[in-house]
Amino acid sequence: MLFRSEIFKSGINVLTSVRVPFLDTLLAPSNLALITEMSIQNNETVQFFMTFDDAINWFYFGKGLGTLSIRGMLLTCEGGTPGLPVLLDDVMRKTRGKSVDVSLGNAVFRCLLTSFNMSLSQDPSPVVEFTLNLSIYSHNLPTRERINVPCDYNPRFDDLSA
Repeated sequence: MLFRSEIFKSGINVLTSVRVPFLDTLLAPSNLALITEMSIQNNETVQFFMTFDDAINWFYFGKGLGTLSIRGMLLTCEGGTPGLPVLLDDVMRKTRGKSVDVSLGNAVFRCLLTSFNMSLSQDPSPVVEFTLNLSIYSHNLPTRERINVPCDYNPRFDDLSA
């Protein structure tokens, strides 16, 4: 079931479904793989200027860069860890150096795999945990026009109450 929520001031309607097409092969039931966490951190491109009279102006330039992290685990069975060769070949080898898209509802983030980590845990049963770190270099979130806005209020430290 999909839930709709208004989370952006522009009124973009975001669905809570997550789609990671480059992991489709890995997430097949026979590979015993799970995605346990996904996090997105995006920066806006803003430049601040401070004048001699302590007025601060800022310029908004639009889209910035960000990072997207995907954490997951590969479960083991009597035959070993069937998802490990798929993770190493289909994901790591074929994705490195190529642009991939990750979508959260109707928000699409275009990314590049920049680093990954794998660790083996033996307790209580063998599990391979992995983290994929991607750099976001583009997205379809709405942006404002480029603007220059001076700050309306410039408080001094002695004006602030404790």
